[in-house]
Amino acid sequence: QRLIFTALHMELSSGAIHSLTHVQTFTVAQWQLRQQKERLAWVEERLREAMPIEYLEITDVTNGHAVEGYFDGSKRALDPNGLELQITIVSSTFEGQKLLERQRVVTNALEPELLSGKIHALPRMKAWTPAQFHTTRADEGQTATKRHRN
Repeated sequence: QRLIFTALHMELSSGAIHSLTHVQTFTVAQWQLRQQKERLAWVEERLREAMPIEYLEITDVTNGHAVEGYFDGSKRALDPNGLELQITIVSSTFEGQKLLERQRVVTNALEPELLSGKIHALPRMKAWTPAQFHTTRADEGQTATKRHRN
């Protein structure tokens, strides 16, 4: 922020700019993460409308292969700009459901976008109950602790 104030010193001194109270600075990685979250906010909104969510992580892992599947005539992709979204979702809605049923709940919530090709794929989707999520996080923490000790 100091660089911003230095760069705008003349404008601040002259009164052309009155204040910079809402200035935020980001690293490139922070900015990219923020942009991705804003760009995918509609996915989160759609999922939250479909079920109560305890935890949600959406990562765009699009690698461009939908372009090839669209233009090569194979019809493997409906839209050359189709997104590949890796989703980890935790909801009490999944209690008592098998994995395939959980995935159907998620895909049903995103059905219009899947059918249109706006979403090309949902690779490595994780649809967990709260208990599974907490157990997995605890196991990951123990593994990290063991690696740290060695």
